[in-house]
Amino acid sequence: MTQKSLESYGEEEEGRHLHKHRKIRDSEEEMDFRVKIQRTGISMTKKSIEKTSEEEEEGSKSKSKSLYICSFERNQSIDKSKNWGAYAVRAADLTHLYDSNSKLELRQVGYRAGEDLPAAGGCGVLGSRILFASGLKHSFGPRGPPYGPEASTRAYAFDTSNDTPDIVDMDESLHEGKHMPLTLEVAGKLYVLSAKWYGLTLNSFEVFDPIHRNWSLLPEFPNCGQFLSCAIAGTKLFVSNESLLP
Repeated sequence: MTQKSLESYGEEEEGRHLHKHRKIRDSEEEMDFRVKIQRTGISMTKKSIEKTSEEEEEGSKSKSKSLYICSFERNQSIDKSKNWGAYAVRAADLTHLYDSNSKLELRQVGYRAGEDLPAAGGCGVLGSRILFASGLKHSFGPRGPPYGPEASTRAYAFDTSNDTPDIVDMDESLHEGKHMPLTLEVAGKLYVLSAKWYGLTLNSFEVFDPIHRNWSLLPEFPNCGQFLSCAIAGTKLFVSNESLLP
């Protein structure tokens, strides 16, 4: 074999080696790319599963229905020297109400106790919140009834969308105190209507606007008696009462 043939043979061998090396490197890169795709696919699948699980959980929460029972509880020490009140919110899950094996159980979800909590107040719903409005202040005298005759202008709120049992003070106070007011939501606003105050008539109607976060006094109700009843039709609130007129 001549020198030229040897040189040509060497170049061919070197070319085959480079081509083989390039092919191996391309194969390795392709494999690495496939692994990356597979890993990405696994990761995406995991995220999709997690997202689906979260959506199902949120969906089940949105579909769940609960009955809330709110009460004012009066407490007294054994020696009857101290009195204090408490707001309690209890809930029952109604999601599986019609299942034959389901049990309707009340669980306490909100609670607040203290001597400063008014009694005989109103309780209503505004959005996801349960509001306790006004009522008679605690009387610290040694004799007489434990509450009244002075009425409170404070309001308290329990948010059903939270997992905490806190019943918190609202920053906004009513203009006038009320005894046993009707408290109801109409067109996104909370109306607190009272015509009775410790045996005396007190014409006091107010509305709370959650957007502007303020209470506003409403026009006086004509011929206001002691007891109110009301009905809602669309965005209108109809009120009737026991008239003072003969």
